[in-house]
Amino acid sequence: MDSTLLPRFPLESWLAERMTSGFFAFANPGRDRLLANWFLAAAPLNPLVVHLRSSLLRYFDFPFVAGSRKRVLRSLMGWILPHSRALPQLCVTDAARRLLRVHPYFAFHYLFARDLATNDASSAIWDKTPRVLADMPHLAQHLGLDRALTPVVQHSIDASPAPLFKLDWRYSIAPQPHGAHTVLSYLLASASTQTT
Repeated sequence: MDSTLLPRFPLESWLAERMTSGFFAFANPGRDRLLANWFLAAAPLNPLVVHLRSSLLRYFDFPFVAGSRKRVLRSLMGWILPHSRALPQLCVTDAARRLLRVHPYFAFHYLFARDLATNDASSAIWDKTPRVLADMPHLAQHLGLDRALTPVVQHSIDASPAPLFKLDWRYSIAPQPHGAHTVLSYLLASASTQTT
């Protein structure tokens, strides 16, 4: 569970029904990604997670470059890869890793997709995992965390079935005029009343 998540409901009230495969992740946060990795849940020794862990360890046990070459290549990857379904899996192959010596920002996601394509057990688990789109927890970001809280915006938040909201670590909380309410201040106030 990422530190930028703001739970709305206790895990035990919603997670079990989504863990029927022994695994859960929010789905399709971007065209090039099958899952969001900011919230993952799995039964102990779940084969999908065991295999993915092995793939990640093998992939990152390699000398990647740093500095300006890394920035340029990552920038190009960040521009090209989100527009394709096939290229992301290719960029995490052993050949691409040796040639480029830089990993894409979404390497975790691309390795997950490659594992599904190459491992029947992982693919079967993902196929059985209920799909809950990652858009739902991103509602607060889409509304704008520093946006003024209007009755329409408040209703959108209150009516959302999202069990948690994904916030943004890059957001800095600017001082608000006395009495000003933003999406973020409303979410934080709501969260504090739920825990008391």
